[in-house]
Amino acid sequence: MDNRIKVESTKQVDLAVLDQELGGHGLCGIGTDIVAVEGSPVTEAQLAAAIEAHVYVDVQAQRAADRLAATEHAKSLGFTDAMIAVMYPNLGAQ
Repeated sequence: MDNRIKVESTKQVDLAVLDQELGGHGLCGIGTDIVAVEGSPVTEAQLAAAIEAHVYVDVQAQRAADRLAATEHAKSLGFTDAMIAVMYPNLGAQ
């Protein structure tokens, strides 16, 4: 008998972050279900509330936005693209 806690959600979540928000007991995603691993002390209500409150952050998109903002700031201070590339070689890295 499978008695694991399971909540259906179509919301995009970062399972690793959500799991840490719930104490790191283990979560897995199966289709549209988010399931607490067997033996987890997380309740269905806790899991549902955590999913509802969870804010998904696209890390790659955030890094790209941060790079763009840093480049624009440097240019506003009078730095050229060549100067920025030499001083901050990782700024343009993907």
